[in-house]
Amino acid sequence: KHPGFDVDNVFERVQDMHKRAIWKLQKRIAERIEHMMTGTIPVFFLTFTFKDEHLPKLEHERSTEDKIRAFMTASGVQSYVANIDYGKKNGRMHWHAVVQTPHLLDHKLWVYGSLDFIKVPKTSISLKLSKYLVKLQRHAVKIQDPLIIYYPRYYKV
Repeated sequence: KHPGFDVDNVFERVQDMHKRAIWKLQKRIAERIEHMMTGTIPVFFLTFTFKDEHLPKLEHERSTEDKIRAFMTASGVQSYVANIDYGKKNGRMHWHAVVQTPHLLDHKLWVYGSLDFIKVPKTSISLKLSKYLVKLQRHAVKIQDPLIIYYPRYYKV
């Protein structure tokens, strides 16, 4: 037995560290979204879906992540937070994103499925959109598939 090492407390310590890491990630996501919301540049909530032929063939394939990033670049998006999600009914993969862009978003640039978006009002966020934003934060830290992307990696407050 190693001095100072208590095998009974290892699991609890790992759980506490994991909870702390999740809390920090949620806090960073909330700060990013709040930073976008307080700026003068318009903010949109987007949902990206995929046609069957553009869905990943392998479970951990990251091809959709590359498609999302390419769309953001082509659209001139200045800042975004995006995460992967799965539908309740059929478990179909899709993405949600909160983006900040001075440019008009063009459905035609998303050729992999459909793109829905709504402008986020700066003065008062609707209840439905608030739930989506909370969902975005929670889904970003799922234990099974914590895939979230954002740009820029660092930002000045």
